[in-house]
Amino acid sequence: MSLIDHVKTEDELLELKVQVLAMHLLTCIEEHASAPIKRQGLAARFLRDYPRNKTPDSLYAIEEALMYLEREMLIGADPTAPELIFVTRSGKKAVKEANGSLSLAGR
Repeated sequence: MSLIDHVKTEDELLELKVQVLAMHLLTCIEEHASAPIKRQGLAARFLRDYPRNKTPDSLYAIEEALMYLEREMLIGADPTAPELIFVTRSGKKAVKEANGSLSLAGR
């Protein structure tokens, strides 16, 4: 599942609180956790499915949400390959607790 499955437009993305957008991103990251996830350029990869060109505001919003996930220790640098990220135990717990409650939260 990609971000566009959670947040349909870039305008909706920009309306979300940072914490809510972060949980959408965390859910997407967790769903793809079986494959290595590079931290560099991750914001742009989240926007690749949106029909408009990536706007700077959208890139900044996603980057803010990723920084929030890092600060809250929900994602971290992979200790065996620092250019990669992983979902922490706390992050996995947060995804389980948030499952199904993200659709209208935080607008």
